[in-house]
Amino acid sequence: MQSPAAALPKTAPENRSARRQPEGRLKEKTAVVTGASMGIGRGIAELFAREGARVVAADIDQSGGEELITQLRSAGGECLFRRTDVSVEPEVRALIDITLDAFKRVDVLVNVAGIASEFPLHLLELEEWDRIMR
Repeated sequence: MQSPAAALPKTAPENRSARRQPEGRLKEKTAVVTGASMGIGRGIAELFAREGARVVAADIDQSGGEELITQLRSAGGECLFRRTDVSVEPEVRALIDITLDAFKRVDVLVNVAGIASEFPLHLLELEEWDRIMR
């Protein structure tokens, strides 16, 4: 019997790692990305910038955010960074206000910001659960 994986189409190794050329799909769009200083959020901010978006990066990690903005600007991106704790409503309001002041619109909003616990879910105290879910 043939394994299910054997039925999948083969992908040439050179195609797996090849990056697509930017197509400008987000040209003249403004994207706000939270959790943008590292990981998935950073990857999204980088991709959106390559696709032509004006990127507003937000994170609690000031130095990581500033490093991202330096990188994006050196590649020709139009962007800004705002230190933001998304669990604090006035900080989120300020993020949107500076976005609207700078770019007059928000077309895309990606919320990647989050926190994790070192404990398994079933061992979390209620206070820790509340902190994570806020």
